[in-house]
Amino acid sequence: MKTLKNNIIAVVLLCNFHINVLCQSNYIQGKIVHQNGDTVTGLIDYRNWTQNPKSIKFKYDNNKEALSFNPLDIKYFYVNNERYISAIVDYETTLTNTNKLNFNSEPELRKDTTFLQAIILGTDKSLLIHVNDKGRKNFYIDLNGKPELLFYKKFLTISDHGKLVQIENKRYINQLKLYFNDCPQLIKNNRLKYKPHDLEKLFDKYFSCTNTTYIFRKSKDKFQYKFGVIAGISVTNLDFGGYAVPHLTQTKFSSSVNPAGGLSLDIIFPRYNRKISIYNELFFSTYRCSGNYQNIISDDEYLKIYSEFGFNYLKMNNMLRYKYPVGKFRIFASIGLSNGYGFVRSNNEVRESRYFSRLSIDTADALYSFRRYEQGYLLSLGTLYNKYTVELRMEIGNGMSNFPVMGSEVRRFSLLTGYTF
Repeated sequence: MKTLKNNIIAVVLLCNFHINVLCQSNYIQGKIVHQNGDTVTGLIDYRNWTQNPKSIKFKYDNNKEALSFNPLDIKYFYVNNERYISAIVDYETTLTNTNKLNFNSEPELRKDTTFLQAIILGTDKSLLIHVNDKGRKNFYIDLNGKPELLFYKKFLTISDHGKLVQIENKRYINQLKLYFNDCPQLIKNNRLKYKPHDLEKLFDKYFSCTNTTYIFRKSKDKFQYKFGVIAGISVTNLDFGGYAVPHLTQTKFSSSVNPAGGLSLDIIFPRYNRKISIYNELFFSTYRCSGNYQNIISDDEYLKIYSEFGFNYLKMNNMLRYKYPVGKFRIFASIGLSNGYGFVRSNNEVRESRYFSRLSIDTADALYSFRRYEQGYLLSLGTLYNKYTVELRMEIGNGMSNFPVMGSEVRRFSLLTGYTF
C-alpha cells in the first residue's frame, strides 16, 4: 500500500503540473473602460478569479491579438456579471487563522495596484473586496470616488487572569456608522461581522432606509449539485501477502467479472470556472475469486487446497474531480478514497490431503476471522458529454484479511457509464 500511496502522490503532482501548464484561455464577452472614459466591447480572458487579478487579457475580436491591461491602463472592466475597478489600495496582511495571529493590534498594511471586485455599486454608497494571494479578504467602501479600507484585525493578548485570548479590532464598525450617518439606526451594536453576507445585509438596510437602490450587485457564488446514476462492469483481482499462510499467499486467484453501479452526487465549486468538484457515490460492487494451491511430493503424498472468497460491498466513494474542456467534451480525472462495508457471499476452503493410503477431504472457512470494513484508493479518467459520462476507474483496497502477518489486496478495474439529471 505504501507503493500505491507514492504512486498517487506522483499522479497528483503530475496532474497539478499539467493543470498549471496547459490551463487554456477562456475568452468571453466583456467590456473595458479606458482612463478617458471610452467603453470598448470585446473578449476578456475570464479566469473566474479566486484572488483579485493584477492584469487581464483582452481581444477586440477572435481574430485579433490579445492585449494585456493592468489597473493603470484602464478604469474598469465588466465580464460574466462581475465588475472590477482599478485602484491603488492598502490592505491588511494579517491572516485571521488562529495559528497565524500575533500580539500587534496596529495595522500591518501593504500597498497593491489591483482590480477591486465590486460587490455592490450604488449612486453614492458602494462595497468592494480585495482578496490577496494568501486568501485574506479586505473590504472597501467608496468614499468620494476613492476606495477606503474597512479596517479589521484579529490579534492576541494576555488577559487579566494570565490567559492567552483573541481580540478583534473592529474599527470598521465606526467607519460604517460614519458612512451611513444619514441612517444612524442601522448599526446599533458591535455585532456586525466582517463578512460579505453581513455587510451586504447592512447595505440592503441602508437602501431601504433611504428609499434608494443599487446600480449593480454581484450575483452570489453558489455550489452546483448534480445527481446521477452510474453503472457498468468491474474486474476484480485478489492477492494475499506475507509468509504465515502459504496456501493463500502463493495462490493465484481467478479474476472476477461482475456488474457494479450506484448513485452519485457531484458538488461543483463556484470558482475555477466550475472545473473542480467533490464527486460522491453510494456504490455497490461484488466479486467472487477462487484459486488452487498444490504441494505435490508424489502421487501418494500431496496437499491440494481450493479456496474461494466472495463479498458484496456497499461503498461510499469520495473523489476530487477536475474537468478539462475539449470542444464539446469535458475530459475529467478523479482521485479519492473508498469506504465499504462487506457482506459475505463465500468464504470456503476444500482441503484434500493424501499420505499414501490415507486420504482426507475437509471443508472449512478459508478465513476464520475477517474484516468487513474495506478502505481503498481511487483513480479514474473519463469524459463527459452533455449529461452522459464514460469512465475508466482503478481501485485498490485493503481487502478482508484481519491478520497482521498476512495482508490482502483487492484490485478493481471498472468501466462505467453514467447519466446526470
